[in-house]
This record gives sequence, structure tokens and C-alpha cells, in this order.
Amino acid sequence: MDYAQGELEYNTFITDVGALGVMFSHQFHYAIPHLPILAPFFDMLTTHKLRQPFTAAEALAFFEDFYGDLSEEELEKELPWLDGAFVPYRHYYESDRWASVSPDLAEKWVKYREPPASWKTKLLRRLFQYDWLHYPKVMLVRQFLARILKLLRAVYSSFHVSDKAK
Repeated sequence: MDYAQGELEYNTFITDVGALGVMFSHQFHYAIPHLPILAPFFDMLTTHKLRQPFTAAEALAFFEDFYGDLSEEELEKELPWLDGAFVPYRHYYESDRWASVSPDLAEKWVKYREPPASWKTKLLRRLFQYDWLHYPKVMLVRQFLARILKLLRAVYSSFHVSDKAK
């Protein structure tokens, strides 16, 4: 999950929510075309923005809002069961959950859509794939990257300010 990007702070609630989202995504990704609410729900459980996952109250409110908009026909519709059929395994972060969501629902739920990972997050995930790079090296790598970014911002702003002065 996203502790793979070298997070320094361990939060059991965030880890539990993420693990539940990953499990749901693996088990029920095939149902998203029939139950589109699963796309934003899975995104909010597995978000890489670790301060933004659904709380229990937010998840319940989200489902209640969606449930209230359903017709009787939609409520009675059955989901397809696979009955032993092979479903290809998909990593939760590789599948496009939103591909089968209608444009009007996608627009309604845009605030729940997982934003793309930043280059910094992608770099950290790549670095922390390797077994030799574990805590306490995590802290050193994150501090090094933070200093480099601070230096780049300072250099950029000094050139940017000097251009405006001309």
C-alpha cells in the first residue's frame, strides 16, 4: 500500500482502511460496471493521499446519498456472480475503475476520484521497492529529497525574481 512510498508516520486506521480497500478492489473489481458506486468508494479507501481516506461516517453518508437516488428497478437488479469463472487478477492501482462509470456520475463524484500520483510519490515508491532501503534509511532519503526540492525552489525563485526586476 502507500507506506511503500516511505511514509515516516504509521497510522493504524489509515492502514486498515487501505487494506480493506485493496481487498475489496481485488475481490469486486468486476462488479464496477454494474455497480458504479464502487469506483469512487475503492478510490477513497485506497487513496495515496493518506490524510484523505473515508472515515466510517463519510463512507456511510456517501452510500446513503447514493442509495437515496436509486430507483426500485435499480435496487432489485442482481449483480453477476462468477460461479467459479476465472477473473484475472488486477492490482488495485493498475485498473481503471472509472472506465465504465457514466460521465454524469463521474462528474458528480469527481471529488472522490484518486488524483494521479506525483513524480515524488512515484520516485519514492520506486526507491522503496528494494529490500536494502528500509527504515532508518527511509528518513535519510526523504530528508535528502526534501532538501533538493527546497534548493531547486530557491534557485527557481531567485531567477524568477531577478527576471521580474528587469
